[in-house]
Amino acid sequence: MLYALLAKMQLTASPATIHAADAVIDRIIDAYLAPNRSLHDIHELAREGRLNFLTDFGTTCRLDLQTPL
Repeated sequence: MLYALLAKMQLTASPATIHAADAVIDRIIDAYLAPNRSLHDIHELAREGRLNFLTDFGTTCRLDLQTPL
């Protein structure tokens, strides 16, 4: 499903947005394949800001929306 969404984005999004989306997909797959984490581990990751992996993607998308075609 993620790759289908990425393919759809490739029709209209900039290369930077596609790259950012691909990075998000990589992070999701890495998290899925990693060992399970405890609630304490998740809390620590959140406190360190390491769970906020959509920020770059969101920023790139906003730039795309502000750029005229």
